[in-house]
Amino acid sequence: MLALTVASVSSEDSVGAGASPPRLVSHTPTQLEIRDVSTSAVGSVGAAAAGAGSRASQAVTTLLDAVKAAADAGTSPDDFIKAQQGTITPTGLSDANVQTMFSAVDLKKTIDTKHGELGGKDKKTAKQAAEEIPETDRLGLGTGSLSSYIRTPKNWGENRAAWQRLAVQQMPGDVGGRINAVATSSGGTALAGAVIRGRVDAELAKKPQPTEEQIGVDGAPDGRPVPATDFPVLYLLHGLSDDHTAWLRYTSVERYAAAAGLAVVMPAVNRSFYANMVTGPRYWDFVADELPEIVGRFFRVSQDPARTFVAGLSMGGYGAMKLALSRPERFAAAATMSGTLDLQEISGRPDRVGLLDPIFGDTIPEDADLFALLDVADTDALPRLHVSTGTEDHPGLVAGNRTFVAALEKMGADVTSDFRPGEHVWSLWDGLLPEVIDWLLAPATA
Repeated sequence: MLALTVASVSSEDSVGAGASPPRLVSHTPTQLEIRDVSTSAVGSVGAAAAGAGSRASQAVTTLLDAVKAAADAGTSPDDFIKAQQGTITPTGLSDANVQTMFSAVDLKKTIDTKHGELGGKDKKTAKQAAEEIPETDRLGLGTGSLSSYIRTPKNWGENRAAWQRLAVQQMPGDVGGRINAVATSSGGTALAGAVIRGRVDAELAKKPQPTEEQIGVDGAPDGRPVPATDFPVLYLLHGLSDDHTAWLRYTSVERYAAAAGLAVVMPAVNRSFYANMVTGPRYWDFVADELPEIVGRFFRVSQDPARTFVAGLSMGGYGAMKLALSRPERFAAAATMSGTLDLQEISGRPDRVGLLDPIFGDTIPEDADLFALLDVADTDALPRLHVSTGTEDHPGLVAGNRTFVAALEKMGADVTSDFRPGEHVWSLWDGLLPEVIDWLLAPATA
């Protein structure tokens, strides 16, 4: 039997204009709630775990602030660790973790320095600047990610959610493990549904026991068993006129994903073009950085880039390509269906005047322009890419897709294109989706 989670994630409840990106938890005295997950995957834990989780999260925040202040003052990691055990111990993190925090502060300083070197008489690009950073100082970041941070240093963060997650996992009493056990079945598959609400409080009172229940979509058509490892995961992005529910309402994505043994995450970003809006929420930070942490903490899905994928339609196709080019190390493959890939073209349409102004301001920045991102991309680091469009779509959109494919082919990227008869309609995308899913998963299932 196969159980599948299709998690529709909405940021609308916790992100307001000008606010910080949606955070994983609400620090209330009575519950720890997944605020950004809609009714298909919502849960809460009891007061004891919530209080412990909240204290651990706050302790991590205090530690990160202290590390930055110490590093700025020239304090060495070893001296800080000796003097600040009272700050470190409540987090449950190790001395090695603190050393990594100091390294992150140093890397941020390097990124700021490299940003100041861009252009000039040598016309240094972000990619060239990133390549100058030694591997030992990169904290595992690839050239593509470093290039993005060097172009826009303000996008850098300490990844507080990741440290908070680690702190909860290391809490005494196996609190992290017990929360995870409640959110999974005995077969290692993620659960879905409001049933999690009722189960968590009961299960936290005892060591979670194995269950034979399968909650979600049961039964792959070919009778395959539940995989012993975490599910591969697809981040599926919606278009300009839709929201996170559109894929479920207008396609058979649930059936396609169940047959493929694939977990699907569908975030809501309004009409933001998956960007940190100049007049609204920071949706790029949410989708690119925080959402994977939310999903990885609460659901049994793979965190392996080789089993992580992104795809989208129209505006979501643009978002998928932006993620693939800006965070290439995170994805095995990415796909766009009828993607709005050329922002310069759409901004010049008479019927789209002013569409992008609330998002980007007067000028589309380089880190939002897919063709500018291609100019600095490391071809060898890019994931496999799939570009499909209906040939009866808007001529400018079709031309933008063809130009994008040509640019990828010229640079030697691994790109598959599919230009077939069709307009900008759901009947086209519902037909394309199962083919795209098969293409995404092909290397993993071969």
